[in-house]
Amino acid sequence: MAGPTKKLMLSYLTGGRQQVNWNGQRSNFLNIKYGVRQGSVLGPLLFILLTADLPDYLRVAVNPEAQLEVLLYADDTSIVISAPSWEQVDFAMGSASKALEAYSNMNGLHLNVGKPQTLRLGAPDTPSTATLDLLE
Repeated sequence: MAGPTKKLMLSYLTGGRQQVNWNGQRSNFLNIKYGVRQGSVLGPLLFILLTADLPDYLRVAVNPEAQLEVLLYADDTSIVISAPSWEQVDFAMGSASKALEAYSNMNGLHLNVGKPQTLRLGAPDTPSTATLDLLE
């Protein structure tokens, strides 16, 4: 990125200030040191651009015997894993979790470790599936 585009992005991402208005009371202004402003129009688009390579990154990290689907919506990520056995699902989930942590660190994203949920679906004679919500 260079020239006017870079200048526009830098002005958008730096130098912001925020204030809280609650029950008619206003806080002092605080400087925003980094990140995209909450409620901004460009915020979701920038997040999508930043995380567009996440599905491919996770697919490389997971055992090829497991099927992995990554669903991105705004700032939420769902990972669906299908495999012939629960052991393979658990192994793939561990691999995906480690890869997601590495990806988050590389891209300066905060991973909300208290938010993930796991849902196991399947009958004994069908492929096992697990869904894990990971990114806030």
